[in-house]
Amino acid sequence: MPNPTSDFVTLKFSAAGPRKVSIYSMDGKLWLNKSMMLSVEKIDLSAFPSGIFIVQIDSGNYKKSFKIIRQ
Repeated sequence: MPNPTSDFVTLKFSAAGPRKVSIYSMDGKLWLNKSMMLSVEKIDLSAFPSGIFIVQIDSGNYKKSFKIIRQ
């Protein structure tokens, strides 16, 4: 379920380890492509326009996608 935000999104994982996080707008534009290692990562969305975005997380054997709403 989408979660409205205006500035930051915090991603929490069960363990630290390499993963790739990508954020796309609904029209398919890539807004963020970042490698992350920590179990808690804070992503700054303040430069993103308002709208709905898809967050994709890929750690090799684990893949997940979810929506966020930037107000």
